[in-house]
Amino acid sequence: MLLTIRAAVLSDLELVFSWANDPVTRSVSFYREEISHEDHVVWFSKNLERNDCLMLIVEGDGVPCVFIRLEPDVEPGDAVIGINVAPSFRGQGLGSKALDAVNEVASTHKYQRIVALIRPDNIASLKAFERAGYSFATYRSINGISAHCFIRSLN
Repeated sequence: MLLTIRAAVLSDLELVFSWANDPVTRSVSFYREEISHEDHVVWFSKNLERNDCLMLIVEGDGVPCVFIRLEPDVEPGDAVIGINVAPSFRGQGLGSKALDAVNEVASTHKYQRIVALIRPDNIASLKAFERAGYSFATYRSINGISAHCFIRSLN
């Protein structure tokens, strides 16, 4: 499968919304409540307008299959990454392949490291980030959960 990356656009809003509210996605998220459509529209639109936030769609053979978001972390040069593989594409190794593919895009935006914050019970993400060359660094508390913090240097 040929993977390509493009910037997310407003017409991706509904697709990303459906992936975000997938039961599996919610179960491995730090905030497990279903996202309202109104909140999603505000969040998606706001982040599309931000200069410091990259929202990307990874396509496999022209079909959207992964959503990735990068935004600045607390340390200069660091970006926090969020990833959501479309339900129908899970279990095919696309998560780690998409993570590999996004590195070049991230480095062109002056990021030196990508930081992944992962729930300890999100085994699929832990494995995907390890396969993509991320290394465990520490723990960080998010919403009362001790998240695994994985980092990948881009230089």
